[in-house]
Amino acid sequence: MSRPRIAVDLDGVLYDFGGTLRHLCKWHHNVEVPVATHWDAYQEAVDPDVWEWLWTEGISLGLFKYGHHIKGSIDGLRAIAKYGDLEVVTHRPRAALQDTLCLTCLPGYTS
Repeated sequence: MSRPRIAVDLDGVLYDFGGTLRHLCKWHHNVEVPVATHWDAYQEAVDPDVWEWLWTEGISLGLFKYGHHIKGSIDGLRAIAKYGDLEVVTHRPRAALQDTLCLTCLPGYTS
């Protein structure tokens, strides 16, 4: 019998996308972005020009590469991996492909 597949989202579940977004906005635009619980709230919190900047220059500066994993996410993955095969899913833009693939090269990552 095959093991069930368990899909886990990347941004906001495993990777602290919001923290990285807030850091880049503060560092490069002096914009304080509040902590949000959903995608639209981040987009509504910043000027449209800054939002567009995030998806061009922000990606180049590490929006999807240099952030942190969410505390407890690695332990959570290990716990649920006992019940099936994990698949990480994301809807990141194509420009973030290499940064996304590099996450498995980070220190401390083990498959």
